[in-house]
Amino acid sequence: MAENDNIQQLEEVVIREQPGKVWLQLLFAIFMLALSILITYAGLSSLDMIYAVPGMFGILLFGIAFVYIIRGIVVGRPLMKVNAAGIVDLASISSVGLVEWHEIENVLVSRRFRQTFIDVQLRNEDEVLKRLSGFKRFLTKLNFSPQTSLVAIPLGTAMQTPDEIIELIQPHLQKHGRKLIIG
Repeated sequence: MAENDNIQQLEEVVIREQPGKVWLQLLFAIFMLALSILITYAGLSSLDMIYAVPGMFGILLFGIAFVYIIRGIVVGRPLMKVNAAGIVDLASISSVGLVEWHEIENVLVSRRFRQTFIDVQLRNEDEVLKRLSGFKRFLTKLNFSPQTSLVAIPLGTAMQTPDEIIELIQPHLQKHGRKLIIG
């Protein structure tokens, strides 16, 4: 009975980003932002909109990413939370936020691009997408691929190893009757 009470009283699990692991993302954002500025400048100086428009789009996209990464380094942001309500995706600017337990089919741990991901497979992706703002919905669809889940949390910058994260979230998944599939 005491073990059952412990399961009922599960604490929130917070998986945080390790600031030192984010520097590569920051360098990539700076590089892409600088490249976008150069492309925009080349397009505007030659009055060639075929370069200027994508360059401006790149400035907007990578500028937002740059600010988001800097904010994450300074403030320290969690990648995800697992609690009584569900799984909260906070990994990127296009994250969907809270996914309640009844919306989750199962959770898959997968490797892509030499990185481990927590993929939350949803029962109805459209329901989750409807809750997002237009901008977040656009970013999510831009970032989404049919081979991945709508909620794909990269663990490459996490403070814990993927095995430690699995150990931390497994009790919550079991309590709510969700399977953890390691693929």
